[in-house]
Amino acid sequence: MSPLPRKQPYAMRHLPLSSLLLVLACGGALHAEDVVTPPPQPTTETPPPVVPPIVPPTADGRFILEFRGARLGQVLDYLSQQAGFVIANPVELPAPLTLVAKQPVTAQEAVDALNGVLMSQGFAVIVRQKNLHVVPLPTARQHDLPVMIGTDPAKIPDTDTLVTQVMPVQFALVKDLAENLQPLLNPAAATLSANESSNVLILTDTQAHVRRIAAIIQAIDRSISGDQAVKVFQLAHADATKVAQIITSLYGQQAGQRGGNQQGQQFG
Repeated sequence: MSPLPRKQPYAMRHLPLSSLLLVLACGGALHAEDVVTPPPQPTTETPPPVVPPIVPPTADGRFILEFRGARLGQVLDYLSQQAGFVIANPVELPAPLTLVAKQPVTAQEAVDALNGVLMSQGFAVIVRQKNLHVVPLPTARQHDLPVMIGTDPAKIPDTDTLVTQVMPVQFALVKDLAENLQPLLNPAAATLSANESSNVLILTDTQAHVRRIAAIIQAIDRSISGDQAVKVFQLAHADATKVAQIITSLYGQQAGQRGGNQQGQQFG
């Protein structure tokens, strides 16, 4: 027995053919509008790193630097080829490097420039003879750094080379200086200690920062010393010991009078 035909709803059975076609067309149009095609996503391609060609250095050993978006290993390989450095412990950084010098630079200038870039990423360059090391910045001060002596900022190079500077102080107390200078240091890279027995400060930091600290120490030391001067007087007839006692007693009386006047002004 053949199946009975499916009954259409009453409304559909009584619609004329033209109206039925119009309803079906509108339904198809609405269904097509419901499907939204996503816009095409722009493709972002990372530009390839720019590495300078290997050109022999000049007669005085200078060479150019032109790295844009390069890996640290590429920079170290280039320095090894151009300056003869032995890369002792190559590492790779998550961020690319940009290091550009259109004018030829020396090997030391190239290392200083690289050191300045690496310090912003928490690393430092240490060179011992021809061995070049890249180490984490917090542990760099524990390596065999160059030791310099002096507090004259004019004689300290303005570079990013890590050094240990021994700075003798004449008048100021190194214990007080160390406490005052600590907030000015980068705790991740610098250390400052005071040797009170010899009145010496020992600072490990870049030479640029050492130069700045030395200028501050020099200014404080000079302000404490004042305009003190040493003069030698030749005595023709008087006894030098007796004259010294008289001068000392006179200056002592004047100092006592000034102290008493100051106290009277303060408490009177």
